Order: sequence, then structure tokens, then C-alpha cells
Amino acid sequence: MGNQYIVKWGNILQDNYNYGATISFDEKGSVSYSAPLMSPSLCIKNWYSQKGFHISRNTPYLPLLQPGKRYHLKANLELEETSSIQLKLIFFDRYNEMLDEYYFSTLEDDFVFLEDAVHYEIQLINKHHQWLVFHELVITENTIQEGYQQQSLAPDMYYYTYKKEVNKKVRLIFLMKKNQVQQLRFHEETDYLFCVLDPKKNIDIVAITMLIFNVLLQKNLREVHVEFIKEINYYRLPQAIYQVPIILDQLMGESTNIEATHTQWLAQAQQQVDTMQLAVQVLQQILLRHSK
Repeated sequence: MGNQYIVKWGNILQDNYNYGATISFDEKGSVSYSAPLMSPSLCIKNWYSQKGFHISRNTPYLPLLQPGKRYHLKANLELEETSSIQLKLIFFDRYNEMLDEYYFSTLEDDFVFLEDAVHYEIQLINKHHQWLVFHELVITENTIQEGYQQQSLAPDMYYYTYKKEVNKKVRLIFLMKKNQVQQLRFHEETDYLFCVLDPKKNIDIVAITMLIFNVLLQKNLREVHVEFIKEINYYRLPQAIYQVPIILDQLMGESTNIEATHTQWLAQAQQQVDTMQLAVQVLQQILLRHSK
């Protein structure tokens, strides 16, 4: 069906306007920026879809887009006035000659990737800003922008409701957190729940499962298709994350009357845990005897 791309600020200093600027990063990847003495029309931040790695030693921060296709660009940020900055989109041909440039009148709008364009840049232009807090750029294919309604449930957890029909099922996608561009893929016309996991941080399996389960209950979903996107470093995820589908399956089986049956269900679950612990102890004793 289509894709959505979430682009972060990045850590390449030469892509920022740094003179007299105060820049700080938080643990969620958002950036606080302030350069109140900066002249209007100068570029605060530049993102590229193509860079000469042999020259800059840096990889590009923008995804490759398809010529002739319509996209939606949105800047998620906080600032004192929405008119204090402006988005600028620049297209280049294969000779690195500029084909066209487009100034956005708001912080989000549609655009068509030029047929002859090979790469592009997105710039954050200063008009009269005092400060801003940048969260992300979101580039969405038009089919996804028109077909889905997005809801941010928590940091790195997104729910997409398919607009054309009411679904009783959802595709639950676990994927690894990317430092530069996070790609969300949509394969079929159904609801999606994306859970982005960062192996560098402590992952609270219980909190994640509770949040997912509450969403499923609120939306009255009965069928969950779980998919793990196995990318680089996925093996660093805690093994317990792969038990989430099993836990959800158990919970959804009891969710028709969860308030009335939760005590009974918890007792049964505890009994199953106790049984498994006994089974593990028996296996350990068997292995110990065979090793002698």
C-alpha cells in the first residue's frame, strides 16, 4: 500500500546553523533550538536525501522518494509563533542542478516529487523565531495520508485507523528504533499498531503489553496479527518481548468480561506459572543427574 517516514533532527553539526545558537537534545530525540539573533531567511537545519559519503563521511537523513508520486510533509514541533519559521523543499537532477524549490505556507502540505528529480533537500528556514522544540519530520505517501487516521499513544507507539471501514483486527508491528529515518510499512487495508523498540534502553515489557491490551479493549479489536521486523541488532531485544503475542492471546480470550473474571483469570495464570516453574525444576534435576 505505502510507507510513512519519520525523520529526526540528526547529530551532524554542519547541517545546523550553529553560530550563536543554543542546541540541546532530550532522551526522546527532540531538540530544543534557539538563535534569536539569526538573520531572517537563513537555514536553521538542512536534511539531505543524498550525500557524498567519501567526502562528508555521513549518510543521508531523508528517504528515497518516487518521482511523480504525491506525498505529505509535516513538521512536528513547538514554537512561539507558527509563522516564525518556514519549510523549504528543493529538488535536484542527476547533475546536482536545482530543478525547483517550494516554500510551504504552513508547517504541513502536500507535494509531488518531480519526475526528473534524483534527490532533494528539506530546509527549516528562519523568519523571526526566538525558540523552537523540534520533534520530527513526517513524510507520508498520499495513499496512507488519505486512508488512515494517526494517533500517537506514547513515545514510539503509533496507532493507525483505516478510515474506509471498521476493522475488528489489527496488525501489531514490532520494529527496531532507527537513529535517522524510521520507516513504517503498510501492506493491507486494516488497522496498524506500530511499536518501536530501542535496544539501547531498558524495555518495560509489562508496560508495553498493558498499553497494547488497553488499546485493543478500547477499540473492541478481537483479532491481532503480530509481526516482528527482524533488522540489524534485533537480537539485542529481550527475549521476553517475543512472549507478548502469547500474553495478548490469553488476555483477549478473557476480555469479553474482563472486570468480572480478572480475579479468576489471575488465579489460573498464577497456577500455570507455578506449574511451569515446577516443570523447570524437574528438568533441571534431570539434566543434573545426566551430567554426572
